[in-house]
Amino acid sequence: ANRQLVESMPRSKFFRAALHDEPGNYSALVISPKNEYVQEVVRHESLYNALIMFGNGHTIDFMTIDVEGAEFSLLKTLHGNI
Repeated sequence: ANRQLVESMPRSKFFRAALHDEPGNYSALVISPKNEYVQEVVRHESLYNALIMFGNGHTIDFMTIDVEGAEFSLLKTLHGNI
């Protein structure tokens, strides 16, 4: 999440996560400390696993996900697990 968004919602919790159809290590563009995009191999979780890990049994009131063209895959995951 970007700093401005985080600062505008001080009572919210933000989790940095990469999502994929299947958990594993995949290449992704990430923002470096120099505020530049760099290609890195990062750990990805399925949306279902992320909801379990980050929700921890609590209600999630609002969630935003930048899926970068994987909308249908995400919807398929939601339909099959929720």
